[in-house]
Amino acid sequence: KEIHGEKVDGWLNKIFWGDNLQVMSHLLKEYRGKIDLIYIDPPFDSKADYKKKIELKGKKVENDQTSFEEKQYADIWTNDEYLQFMYERVLLLRELLSETGSIYLHCDWHRVHLLRCIFDEILGSRNFKREIIWTLPGVSGYKSLVNSYVRGHDTILYYTKTDNYNFNKE
Repeated sequence: KEIHGEKVDGWLNKIFWGDNLQVMSHLLKEYRGKIDLIYIDPPFDSKADYKKKIELKGKKVENDQTSFEEKQYADIWTNDEYLQFMYERVLLLRELLSETGSIYLHCDWHRVHLLRCIFDEILGSRNFKREIIWTLPGVSGYKSLVNSYVRGHDTILYYTKTDNYNFNKE
C-alpha cells in the first residue's frame, strides 16, 4: 500500500498493489458499505495476449515473466474461468458499495451480455439503471476494406445497490 498527499476530511489517497480480489477482501474491514462510487474496467475477454515485444539493435526480445505475471496481463480465458473471476469480484464490490452508491462496469461486446446477468444476479435486475454507449472516437460502423461491421463503441453498465441511490447531475 502506498499513501499519497495530505489528509482531507480524514481521507488519504491510497494505491494498493496486488490481486484485486485480495485487496478488496482486505478493504472490507474498513470500507464495507462505505464506497459511494465504483468504476471498474476489468479484462474484456478479448482473447488478446499483451506480451511485450521489444526490438533492440535488430534483435527481437519478448518479456520474460513468470506464468503468474503473464496470467495477469493476458486477456485469454475459458468462458468458465472468466465468469468465475468476475463473479467473485462483483460479490466483493457489492459488499464495499454503500446503500446510496453506484457502480459502473466498462466492457465491450465480448461478454457484456454475460456480465449483465452476473450483475443482475448479485445486485438485482431492479438495480440496473442504464446501459451507456461510449462511442469510440474516429470509428464508424462500416469500412469498405472490412468484411464486417467495425467495433465502434464500448458499453458501460450502470447499477446501484438500492433504490435509494445518489445521482448528481452535472
